[in-house]
Amino acid sequence: MTATKPTRTEILVGGRMKAIDRNRVRSGQAQRRVEAAIVEMERSGRPLTNTAIHALADVHENWLYEHKDVKAYADRVRAQIRRDRITAAATGQTEVAEQLKTENAQLLARNKNLVNQLRVVQQALAQARLDQMDATVTSAELDRVGAMQDRISDLESANRKLTLERNTAVIEARRLKRDLSATEAALASAERRSVPTS
Repeated sequence: MTATKPTRTEILVGGRMKAIDRNRVRSGQAQRRVEAAIVEMERSGRPLTNTAIHALADVHENWLYEHKDVKAYADRVRAQIRRDRITAAATGQTEVAEQLKTENAQLLARNKNLVNQLRVVQQALAQARLDQMDATVTSAELDRVGAMQDRISDLESANRKLTLERNTAVIEARRLKRDLSATEAALASAERRSVPTS
């Protein structure tokens, strides 16, 4: 029995079906390459631009625009990278601000302690002066008074130093807070500018 020769229409339809199948396979391969390129660029920290994706995946320059679902995936990855950067910057600034806050609290506590010590020494010195007026002062008492005066000078000097350190820490904390606000604003602005238009 002789096989029937296909008609011209059947040949054309068959050719078209094979071409469609070949295009579907090529499109699937291209999509896998593009998705792999996005993952690789995210992992390596390379800028995730459409041009870079097209080049790395070896697809034509309009490929992403013709495949909206894959472009949406790339846009989501870009947005996540931006959020991660903002979070990392904010966390770093917050840690520094918290550290300065802790140091400032420690300096204030030390300053308060020195003020209390100074008050005790001043009271002792005042009492020694009263005692001096009431009785003959021995050389040991004079030595004690001199030592107290030296201690007062030391405490006053330490108090000035701690006050300066505390003021410096407060100024630095305020500067870091301004820097954090500026960084957040700049990153937010950069995120708004870098959102690609479809």
